[in-house]
Amino acid sequence: MPTLLQLDLARVAPEADGQSRKAFDDAGLRSLAASLKRSGVREPILVRPDGEAGRYRIVAGERRWRAAQLAGLAEIPCLVDERLAEPRARLLAQAEENLQREDLNVVEEAAVLVRLMEALSLDAGKAGDLIGRSYQQARRLLQVHQAPQVVKDAVVSRLVDARAALELVRIFNKLAQGNRPAKAVLT
Repeated sequence: MPTLLQLDLARVAPEADGQSRKAFDDAGLRSLAASLKRSGVREPILVRPDGEAGRYRIVAGERRWRAAQLAGLAEIPCLVDERLAEPRARLLAQAEENLQREDLNVVEEAAVLVRLMEALSLDAGKAGDLIGRSYQQARRLLQVHQAPQVVKDAVVSRLVDARAALELVRIFNKLAQGNRPAKAVLT
C-alpha cells in the first residue's frame, strides 16, 4: 500500500531512464512553478525507494518535481510505493500516469508503447491493450515511433499532427523503396 510522505526535494531524483516525457516546456514549467509557489503542490508525485537509505526515484510526476525546485520549495508530497521497485510494475505505473496527461505528445506516447513491448516481450496489440489503445491505434503509434527523426521532430514541434506524420512516413517509405510516383502532368 502506498504511503503519503512530505519529502525533501533533495532526497528525490528522476529515474535514470524510463521517463516518457523527454522535453519540458520552459514557459510551462515557470507557469507551474509560479502556481506551486502560490498554492503548493496539490497532487503528490509517485516515487519508489532508491535502495540508498532515505533516497527516492520518481516514477511519475517529474514535471511537478522540477517546477517545485524552480519555485524554491523545500519539500514535495510523495506517494511512496515499494511495489514499484519491480520493473514491470514501475513501467505500467509510468505508462498509466503519463498517458492520463493531455500534454503527452504522440512521439512520447509511441515511446511508452515501445518500452512496454520491449520490456514485457509483447506485440503492439497486447501492449496497446495495456495502455487502453486499440490494435489500430497501437500500430499507428508504432509507425510514428519508427518514423525518421525529422518527422518525429516535426510532431514534437507541432509543425505536423499525428495524421500528417503517418502520411509522411508512408511517403518516405514509398520513396525509400524506389516506388516513386509518376510525374504529375499540369494542364
